[in-house]
Amino acid sequence: SGLWRRREETDKAKARGQGLKLHFLELSKPFRQQVFDRINLFIQKRATADKDMQACVRYRIRSAINDVWRDVVVELDTEIEKLVLPAADDGWKDYQLSSCSPLWIRAWVLYHFLPYDKSIFGQLRDPVWWVLMIPSVVPLFCA
Repeated sequence: SGLWRRREETDKAKARGQGLKLHFLELSKPFRQQVFDRINLFIQKRATADKDMQACVRYRIRSAINDVWRDVVVELDTEIEKLVLPAADDGWKDYQLSSCSPLWIRAWVLYHFLPYDKSIFGQLRDPVWWVLMIPSVVPLFCA
């Protein structure tokens, strides 16, 4: 009975911790919104700081920044929530592709052709990148 009680207390503490984190997120929302608005204004001022810029161009740049900024704020809020709240455990973490599946071959080719974690200098050292790159830059004229 003591072990069961400890487990219940632990679950309640975890729930209280989640509740506190959710409360913190709700309380910090106006502050975060103020910070995001100030960053948006700063970006707009810097992007339209040229004194020779036409007013219509300045207006278009500001409206484009505002359009993109809405999506940026949504993404930032989502990432902050992911940092504060633990993510739900999904079953895809331990999923491994078999080495002869079409998805594995596709992933292998895409990684060597367009790696996400290598600079151009890292790509130049990869022989598979050269094998994939040379045919793509050679012009092929079929008349």
